[in-house]
Amino acid sequence: MKTASDFNLDAYATDIAVDIFTEHCLDRDEAFDIAWQPVDGSEWVIYHHKAHEICANCNTDQGEQSIEDMGGFPDGSTYDSMASLIAYSELMARVNEALETLFDIAAANDQAAIELVNDFVESQVEYETRHQDAGDNYAHMLGESWTDQKTRDFVQELEEEIRDHAVDDHFDPKSYKSTWEVHGVNPLWKSLGNETLSDFALESSLMCAGTFCGPFDGGIVLDAYHVQEIEVDLNHLGLDFSTLTRIEPACDCYISGTHLAFESTDAVWFAVLHVEAFNALIADHFDA
Repeated sequence: MKTASDFNLDAYATDIAVDIFTEHCLDRDEAFDIAWQPVDGSEWVIYHHKAHEICANCNTDQGEQSIEDMGGFPDGSTYDSMASLIAYSELMARVNEALETLFDIAAANDQAAIELVNDFVESQVEYETRHQDAGDNYAHMLGESWTDQKTRDFVQELEEEIRDHAVDDHFDPKSYKSTWEVHGVNPLWKSLGNETLSDFALESSLMCAGTFCGPFDGGIVLDAYHVQEIEVDLNHLGLDFSTLTRIEPACDCYISGTHLAFESTDAVWFAVLHVEAFNALIADHFDA
């Protein structure tokens, strides 16, 4: 600031506030606690002639009110020391006002950033846990992990008795049937060798979304793949590191220091038997 005026003093106070905010934007209390330091060391406070210039050319009502609130000028004050105290108090008041504005703007922007991150992460979680393309990314794992034991487990599941909800009476003897009967599997599956059976099962599998409780739409499960934690890249949202650091505690997800968000989920992708396709393979096999 070359000359003292209200406009220049406001700009000077704002510059000080911006420097403080840049360094302490993550800690509002700390920012206000240390604001006195650059003000106390300002040339417009420590040099009496500059302090007098502020007193002569600027509105110092806030500074004078602050001095009055603290009990007035200290005993033994001189003409020059009074000018410096007025200049200090006025500059301090304007720096605090500028800091308040900066933190208010940051708070409003942070709330918008929080909503932006939460909405984006939610959409990515929705995609990774419900969209068919995401589920199909797990499809190759079924064949890669299939073993003879899984074929035996598949046979056991087909033969396991389950409740047939098509029968209203729970106590009706027909209310419990083998899984393959309830789901309408071609009974000729029993005539297939284990190798052919497993080949047909793998060929007619379908990825279905669900949770730990099972597929949303039910079905005969061949295998399950837990999604667990979803990693979301936040880079293209255009949020800087300091903003992400400030908003992380208020976000629904965990945000790392590398613009990555992590969201845990109980979602599971299930490889489920597509009964119609399975039956078609069995029919073609025996018609050949």
